[in-house]
This record gives sequence, C-alpha cells and structure tokens, in this order.
Amino acid sequence: MKKIFLFVAVAAMSISASATELFSGSHQVSWDTPLNLEAAKFADAVAGQKIVAAYTDASDGIECKVLDVWSMVPGLKKDNWISGDGTFEFILTQPALEALQAHGLQLVGNHFTLTSVELVDGRVLHEGTTIWAGFFWANDWENSTLVLNKETATSVDWSGYSAVRVYHEAGRDNFEVNLRRNWDNAGFIVGTDGNFAETMTVTDAEDHSYKEFALTDDARTAATVETDEFIMQCYKGDNQDAFNITDIVLVMEEETTAISNTAVESKAVKFFENGQLVIIKNGVKYNALGAQL
Repeated sequence: MKKIFLFVAVAAMSISASATELFSGSHQVSWDTPLNLEAAKFADAVAGQKIVAAYTDASDGIECKVLDVWSMVPGLKKDNWISGDGTFEFILTQPALEALQAHGLQLVGNHFTLTSVELVDGRVLHEGTTIWAGFFWANDWENSTLVLNKETATSVDWSGYSAVRVYHEAGRDNFEVNLRRNWDNAGFIVGTDGNFAETMTVTDAEDHSYKEFALTDDARTAATVETDEFIMQCYKGDNQDAFNITDIVLVMEEETTAISNTAVESKAVKFFENGQLVIIKNGVKYNALGAQL
C-alpha cells in the first residue's frame, strides 16, 4: 500500500535564551592540546542553540569531536576551515545535543588560539529529528555540494523514519536536491534524480517550504552505506535565482498527518487552490491535514 506523507512545519523562530559561557581565556590549541568541555556544561542546552567559538591566529582547520569518543559531532561539515581571527559556529541538532550531554565536546586542530566558547540563541527546530541545520547557498551544480561528516547520517537509525524533508527558502519547487552517502548509485539515498522515492513540495501557513521524500527500503539501505561523508547536492534550476537551504529533517511515521493512514491506490495529485494545499487521491479531495474536503 502506498502512503502519502505530509507534515506540518514548526516556525523557525529565535530561542529565548541568554548566552552561556562555556570557556573564556586563552587556550593554545594543537593536536596534542585540545580544549575539552565536559558534558556537565551542556546539561541545560537546547537543540537549536548555537555553539560559537572565538579564535585567533588560525591558518588551518578546526575539528569538533565528541569528548572521549573521538567521533565527530553530528551535523557539521566534514572539513571546517578557519583563518586569522574570527568565530566558528554551528547549530546543535538533537543528535549533536545528545552526544555532548552524554560525553562533552572537544575542540582540536592545527595551532590556533581559542579565546571563548559560548552557547547562544539559535532557532527552534522543525518537528522531527533535524540532522543538519544552517544556511547553504544552492546555486549551480558545481557550486552547490554540501559535504557533511559521516556522523550526520550514522548518529540516527534510519530504519525508524518514514520520510526526509529538505527545508528551503526558494519560494518555488522547480529545483533539484539529492542526498547521498557517496557518489556511487549504492550511495544515493533520496532526491530528484532517479525514481528512489516519491517527492512533493509543501508550503505551510508560516511560509516554510520543504521538499519531502518518502524513505523506501532502498533509501534506508543507501543511508547506511559505509563512507566518511554525507552529501547534499543541489541545483537552483535553469535561469533561476540561487537560494538558501536551511534544514534536513527525518520524520517518523507517527508524526505524519492523518492522510498517511488513508488507504489509497492511485497516484496522488497535489496542487494549490485558493492558497490551500489540495490533494486528490482516488477522486477524493483532502487538505494538508488529511481531512476530506
């Protein structure tokens, strides 16, 4: 039986929380002298907040590891380059938060100085399990590949999820996006290339749009392919403006709306009518919540 998966987005608003100082001083970082922040420092952290690390005299990369585990913090780029004086920041996804609350954070790299690390206001994450959150500029194929660390995918059990959605600010749906574990066919998870999953685009009342892909067995298998990275590949479309992609979210079946349990056999047709998402299945009209119109 085929199922239609629909989701209601949660507004991506600012979190009302004051900044929390995790470290202040002058710590000379090297591969032998990392900055370690114990798990207790993250006891009151909330998914959606940001870690902001201020540095000086940098000329290489910074690695964010789960303390005493040596795996990377989920949801970050595979390579994070820093230079001169500045700040490095990332949004805490739920998998990242759970890892830091259990073990703590280690910041390490090739000779730079950390002067402060803070936990600051971020944004409320969407319903489901966000495995990446940020801003990624979707442009042409050659300039629109986001390579995340492997823990972005391996920190969650994909068998427990029924769909994945990619939130964006395009204001349209005529663009392409693919999720991969590598560049081989076996590493293709979901996307607009190939026939791996049904897809649809939804815009909710708060104007938060996302492309949604049902997770087939093939997609879940591809998500577990052994690799060192997790890849999002985008293309803005011919003669179209570039835009930001903001979140990758996994959703469990019980988090779908009522229509996901509707017995349907024919292909659904989705369109907007008088500003409302309408789905026609087996000749019957439904709204985005699964209620018959």
